Amino acid sequence: MLSGEVLILSEKLKFLDERQQELRTDLHHVLKKIQGYSYLGISQKRSA
Repeated sequence: MLSGEVLILSEKLKFLDERQQELRTDLHHVLKKIQGYSYLGISQKRSA
């Protein structure tokens, strides 16, 4: 990569362990809230 360029890598993960999945989902929602998303916006995106 050249100086000043940005690489964005994203994956969606699904854990077999329900507790692990719930923890990761909760952490993701906290991050979205910190980034300024509303609870309604987070909920709507989840159900889409």
